[in-house]
Amino acid sequence: MTDNSTYFNSIAEKWDTLNRFIPEQEINHILDVAGIMPGDAVLDIGTGTGILLPFIADKQRQAEVLYAVDSSASMLDIAYRKNHLLQPQPTFILADAETDIIHGLFNRIMLYCVYPHFLYPTATLHRLYHNNLLRGGTITIAHPESRQTVNAIHRNTPIHCSQLPPAQKLATDLSDVGLNVDYTEDSDKYYIIKISKV
Repeated sequence: MTDNSTYFNSIAEKWDTLNRFIPEQEINHILDVAGIMPGDAVLDIGTGTGILLPFIADKQRQAEVLYAVDSSASMLDIAYRKNHLLQPQPTFILADAETDIIHGLFNRIMLYCVYPHFLYPTATLHRLYHNNLLRGGTITIAHPESRQTVNAIHRNTPIHCSQLPPAQKLATDLSDVGLNVDYTEDSDKYYIIKISKV
């Protein structure tokens, strides 16, 4: 099985061509569920080529903190080229969110189309929740398509991809380990789970 960062480095230049359709309505719905507001500090984990960044910046307006993290140097380079002039200007960080320390405290942490690639998802969520999430903040796991579609795509990839369980089951599992899940959506258009820190 190919290492995730190696795989994404190899396809980075083709990624936006292969994924030309940007689901703007779905992305805005996901960010609304996440609760991103003007002034929020936001961490986008697994930013890839930076698809979310202009949408996040639009909702943040004049915020000062927007971090874009990815373990693929090639994907992050493209994200920088596309988005470095945004306001707020993103800080681009080459890091593996599962193994590297990410410094900073955030109101919103986004896991957009990345959760199935985690090797240790529960431990990663715990660390982000306790180390990086401000009180009153949210972590949002989201896909702009159905769980069935995501799982079908991931059955044929040469990298680690866990199958997404029904959202309510994942919510229960996360609640059982002490994370406060206050929103789930599992439909033909969305897979969303929101964790809140009260």
